[in-house]
Amino acid sequence: MMHDIENSSGNNSNNSNSKRGEELGLLSFEADVMIIILSQFLTVYDVVKLDTAYCNKMQRAQLLSILSLKSIVYKHIHFSDSFTYIDKFMQWIGKRTIGLAGLSIEYKREYSKIFIPFGDTVDNHIKLSYLSDEGLVWLSHCTSLQSLDVSWCKNIHDISIVQIGRHCSNLKELDISFCTNITDISLVEIGR
Repeated sequence: MMHDIENSSGNNSNNSNSKRGEELGLLSFEADVMIIILSQFLTVYDVVKLDTAYCNKMQRAQLLSILSLKSIVYKHIHFSDSFTYIDKFMQWIGKRTIGLAGLSIEYKREYSKIFIPFGDTVDNHIKLSYLSDEGLVWLSHCTSLQSLDVSWCKNIHDISIVQIGRHCSNLKELDISFCTNITDISLVEIGR
């Protein structure tokens, strides 16, 4: 602590405190420690907050380069059907090629338990999701994706599922039940 009392005016004391704060900042750790922190202790939601909080371009570039490493894979993200910014979140993940093993959208289950009388369509009972083809196309950049549940999504078409099929070769589970705009074209691409 001797170096804190070098100047009687107190200017060095403030500088050394800010340097010490910088030394203990997240980006002051070695890359392998950062990988452990980002993958084991922080969720992808925390990482989004970190990304938007950094104003220094050099630090932000360093954080994003570590995030794009293939060794960081987030296990599963659950979204509620009322999350309005899901496409923007998928864009953020896709641009940075964040490793993501699974994604699901959880709908309120009362929609799936409704008795649907003969002649009525399922579409009348589906709550509209904010996930669209644009969001799924961005998600297709995440080649580590293994599980995807977009059941009951009314805004999903063949164009996004085909992209998922072409780029997400690790995909093992896909739930597109009650996605009324998906045709055999998507299923053929997924099968390939």
